[in-house]
Amino acid sequence: MAVFPTKQSFPSLESNRIAVSKQGQVAVIKERCIELYGRDVTNGIPWMVRKISASLSRPSDLCFAPNDALVVSDVGDNTIKIFDLTRNLQPVNQIIIGHDFFGMFIVLDRSTVPHFDMRALRTFRIPQNVAISSGPSSQLFFAMPCW
Repeated sequence: MAVFPTKQSFPSLESNRIAVSKQGQVAVIKERCIELYGRDVTNGIPWMVRKISASLSRPSDLCFAPNDALVVSDVGDNTIKIFDLTRNLQPVNQIIIGHDFFGMFIVLDRSTVPHFDMRALRTFRIPQNVAISSGPSSQLFFAMPCW
């Protein structure tokens, strides 16, 4: 009779957040960066690993949009960052969530209001989880801690 060791022989993952795109790219949060595995569709490289670390402080969750853009919630600076992986590894947009001085809930898209005075927000909300619905009119969903 064979005896199997009780200890797992699988390598442990450093992260618990992973997303897979329609094109087969895999994004994994590792410490303070995101590693992308898969084909490079722009250069035709069959398999590669790329790392996104610029402009990320503490990535919490990620998902791919229907257009294969990478959407990341960053709890370090309380933003949702959007990366167009066909261009470069810098964010192309940021979404900021908070309350103004009158208590109004604000969801700010930095691409439409690039010069918004951030001092107008009294509190920032922390987007922990993100998800995007599929379809032509996709919607962004996010979860925040209640307080």
